[in-house]
Amino acid sequence: MKQLLILLPLILLLSASTDTFAQKSHQITEITLEQNSNWQGFMYKYVLRSDGTATLYGPDWTAETVRRLAYRGQFQEFDRVVKFVTTQRFFKLDRRYEAPVFDANTIIVGVVRYGRRREVTDYGSAGPVNLRAIEDLIRSLSEKIKWDKTGTPVR
Repeated sequence: MKQLLILLPLILLLSASTDTFAQKSHQITEITLEQNSNWQGFMYKYVLRSDGTATLYGPDWTAETVRRLAYRGQFQEFDRVVKFVTTQRFFKLDRRYEAPVFDANTIIVGVVRYGRRREVTDYGSAGPVNLRAIEDLIRSLSEKIKWDKTGTPVR
């Protein structure tokens, strides 16, 4: 009986943990993917958050002046992206990869971990295969989000 009383608090403590993989093991709270073009400028930015919210920033091609619109959505696969980013060794990648080409797209992957942002820039798809795999996963999952129909202008 005494052993049960000793083990009971430990069992309750372990079973009460409802943190997600991202919260428990890596403290990753935000993942972003941004694409820019030398000839078009800003194209889009996906922001995925551990609380299940997502924001898509995109240009407003109908406006007379260049401005960005923000669209809101819900994202349920954050843990999947966190696991993939971690197993693909994102935090070991160089900060910048640059192809010796002119007028290529720039893709920036950002991850906020422990309150600090780390970004890896991929100009002209010069990054390693694992960086492109991270980019592709974020893009493909973000494209499946049901975004709200009306964008809110942002600066």
